[in-house]
Amino acid sequence: EEKVLDSAAINRNQIFEKPIYSIIIVNYKSINRFTRLLIGLQPYQSDCRFEIIVVNNNNLKCNDIVYSNLTNFTLIELTFNYGCSGARNIGVSHSRGQFCIFLDDDGIFEDGAIEALIDTVEKNSAVACRGKVIPYSKKGLSSPHYDKGDRLAYSIPDAEGISIWDRKSFIKFGGFQPLLAGHEGMCLCLKMYPFFGRNAFLYQPKAIFRHDFSDSHDAVEKKKKSYEINFNFLDHLGMDWRSLARIFKLQDPLCFQPFFDAADISKKENF
Repeated sequence: EEKVLDSAAINRNQIFEKPIYSIIIVNYKSINRFTRLLIGLQPYQSDCRFEIIVVNNNNLKCNDIVYSNLTNFTLIELTFNYGCSGARNIGVSHSRGQFCIFLDDDGIFEDGAIEALIDTVEKNSAVACRGKVIPYSKKGLSSPHYDKGDRLAYSIPDAEGISIWDRKSFIKFGGFQPLLAGHEGMCLCLKMYPFFGRNAFLYQPKAIFRHDFSDSHDAVEKKKKSYEINFNFLDHLGMDWRSLARIFKLQDPLCFQPFFDAADISKKENF
């Protein structure tokens, strides 16, 4: 990762010196949806609490889109596609906020989503909080772990593309595993859980993000196979993801669909 950092070009066009929240977007392919996402972020440019960081994961059109739609931002240009997880780590390394907010580049957040993530993680002293994901397009397919219901709940941060993390903790525990494309949130949660417990990882249904899990059933089956590969990799790393799934009471670790939600998240438990 140090070599990737050394070769990256950093273009910092930030007017605020001490942001609290760093919004990080990694871009590789998405064009139209990425543009719409940046347009949605424009109001945050004038708020001194925020900084917007875009990591260009080797998309030739990314820079033009960023400069056309944002004026207050940091653009990090990578010389090759480092993968989403690795590129997000690069974004964090150049962030200055107390919290890092990750948004997928091919989706759009609804009004109040970012504020809901912030409010939840701060009021509950959480390490991470994920939002609720619903289909972007009419024909878009979803996944059981995208929508975990309408109540605040304990949750593995398994929707990384609409999530907020305490920056210091994220860095201390090594960030996302660069070799994982999916389940990187679970991998990081596995490292953090012994130190923070279940109360530190939350699901906020008011933080709504529109994103398609897939556009075809064939693609869904391919993703399921990739999930199995991810779990095999976690086994290879010696990470007990099965126990974590039981702790969070997940019906099916491959889907991450919970049958438990915390009606009163303020009732802390000891782990």
